Formats: sequence, structure tokens, C-alpha cells
Amino acid sequence: MASRPLAGAIVCAIAVTIMAAHRDSYAAQPSAGGPATATANAQTPQNGMHQPGGMDHMGPGPSGRSAVDSPGMQRMSEAVTEMARTCQTMMQKEMANRPVKLAALYSGGVLLIVALALLVVLEVQWIRLLSVRIRNERIRSG
Repeated sequence: MASRPLAGAIVCAIAVTIMAAHRDSYAAQPSAGGPATATANAQTPQNGMHQPGGMDHMGPGPSGRSAVDSPGMQRMSEAVTEMARTCQTMMQKEMANRPVKLAALYSGGVLLIVALALLVVLEVQWIRLLSVRIRNERIRSG
């Protein structure tokens, strides 16, 4: 039960990371090419020298517009923003329920400790009872 909120947060973090990682491939794609050609173009620039970080084609493209202004990049930006809002909403709901979950966890822990203590007391009582019965049997037989 406690792993579901954590799993939701992990899924959100993974989705945002994947979207951010693919941002460069969508930003650099030409209008007719897909993400695969954009990735290939970003990895092999025209001058043969690779810039670190994969930011080779972030300047104005063939149409004169910057890659950041492209419709694909705007859609990706909107998707990442929406995912971040969704993750933030989920985290706020999880944090609002946290005191209740902690109280239930502490109550369960206290009940478990009390049950363990009662079990120890019961075992001690059984040992005493059995020792008295054994002593009585020895007295009767001997």
C-alpha cells in the first residue's frame, strides 16, 4: 500500500526524464524527418566535430526559425509541463495523506510491540505452570 505513491512518483520522474532526454531529438528534427534522422544529424554535425551535450543544431534551422520555436518543440514543452503539473498534484495529495499514514504505521507498530510483550508474558506463565505440574507429578510418583 505504501509503495503505490512511491511508484507513482517514480513513474512521473522517469517520464519527465525521458521527455527531457528526447527534447533534443524533437527540437532538431527537420519538418520531413523523424526523431531518428534528427538524432543522427545531432550526432554528426556538418563540420565533422561533435559538440559536447548534443546541442549542435540549436541555432536557426533551414526555415530561419530557431529550433526552440518549432511546433514539435512546443508540443514537447507542453507535454513536459503537463506531466510536471500531474506529478506535482500527485505529490501534494500524497503529502496531504502522509500524517494519516504515519499515524497508522505508528499505531500498528505499537500494537505489534504490545502483542510481542503479551506473548512473552504468556510463555513465561506456561513455563511456570508446566514446572508446577512436573513438580506435582514427581511428588505423586515418588
